[in-house]
Amino acid sequence: MHKNIPINELEPGPILHPVLPEDLIRRIKAYREILGDVEEDSLAEAVDSFKRDANPAGEIAIWERIAHAYQSFLRYHPTTDRAVKRDILSVLLAVSAGMENRQNVTRLTEEDIDELLLAYKWA
Repeated sequence: MHKNIPINELEPGPILHPVLPEDLIRRIKAYREILGDVEEDSLAEAVDSFKRDANPAGEIAIWERIAHAYQSFLRYHPTTDRAVKRDILSVLLAVSAGMENRQNVTRLTEEDIDELLLAYKWA
């Protein structure tokens, strides 16, 4: 049976990997450099989160894919508007979770969203 829990009541899972290999730390820093202006967690928080993941390398690969699609989209649609960039990230996070979130995205066109979905697919 599934139970809905308010987001403010969620608690992090246990640390599964007390230390992440240096190559994973480098990969985290690299994708965060791309997403730095829209990613709200600190590097320490991101590393801590991956330590709790059963497959940190796989999750990092998803974030790398998000960062690549984000960067590719901005290469053809440059903007300095942080709100637009947050919408871009929101769409990419949704598609990485198997959803197509269009309801809360107000600063992108349907064509932009379709382009982001393709960018993620080919990243």
